[in-house]
Amino acid sequence: ISVVQEVILICSMTGFASDTGCLNGVVWRAEIRSVNGRGLDIKCRIPEWIERFEEILRTELQTCATRGHISVSLKLEARVSSADQAELGEESLAAILDALERIEQKAMDIGLSLAPSRAADILPLRGVLVSSEAGRQPLSEQGADLLEALRPMLRAFAASRAAEGTTLKTIISKQLADFERLLAQAKTLLPQREEAAAKSLQKNLDKIFRAENEIDPQRVAQELALIAIKSDITEELDRLDAHVASARKLIEQKGANGRKLDFLMQEFNRETNTLCAKANYKELTDLGLELKVLTDQMREQIQNVE
Repeated sequence: ISVVQEVILICSMTGFASDTGCLNGVVWRAEIRSVNGRGLDIKCRIPEWIERFEEILRTELQTCATRGHISVSLKLEARVSSADQAELGEESLAAILDALERIEQKAMDIGLSLAPSRAADILPLRGVLVSSEAGRQPLSEQGADLLEALRPMLRAFAASRAAEGTTLKTIISKQLADFERLLAQAKTLLPQREEAAAKSLQKNLDKIFRAENEIDPQRVAQELALIAIKSDITEELDRLDAHVASARKLIEQKGANGRKLDFLMQEFNRETNTLCAKANYKELTDLGLELKVLTDQMREQIQNVE
């Protein structure tokens, strides 16, 4: 049974969940959290004597996450009830205490002082408590049952990432709408910019014609054509329109598209930089700077997307 019951359109890499329970006379406390990451990095703090459980848990987590740094912590504490008495595993306990004594002695030999060991630290260790109930299966062999006990927490973890993803989608959608609005404003400025550029160019040409007696008309035409090409920002505006459409499509698609969105933000940044560099018109430069700020804000949000 998968942790996630439905596919979420956009999911965050940030999530948290915790839970407690009791299984086979042992109280467990578990916590899982995740933060941003380039790939999927799962770190588990689980008692090693629960055979193959880390492998089982990792496989399960891979069904609900493809990116992010995920940390899982599981702590166990033995509990003995009146209905299910347990006995000390004398042989295992003796071996553990002997090992502790030797560790403490070696530490003292080199001048280290260790914190005293507590019974609560020793009781959960393998073999210390042995159930007196006949046929009782040891917890170390109950990985599947323990996973089942953890499922509510895993579902809560997946739900927290999905809820954060829904919030991210709302924020990014609004940012894309704002970006598109600024692009529309930039397009309305093009005729004014062209008129201002023409007046400035004519003024400069008049100065040149007055200063020079001989001017090659063909050379002037070539220079004017080059200026027109270098100052044209229609291509940048068109590409930014296409990037907005691509971003909207990605946040509506199922699956992990965080990497694609992050790459797309690099293209947003490249085009807005070029737009500012070629603007040569105050009002258009101001809009270009707003577009750059909005691009940075979108990129910060998108870095949280799985």
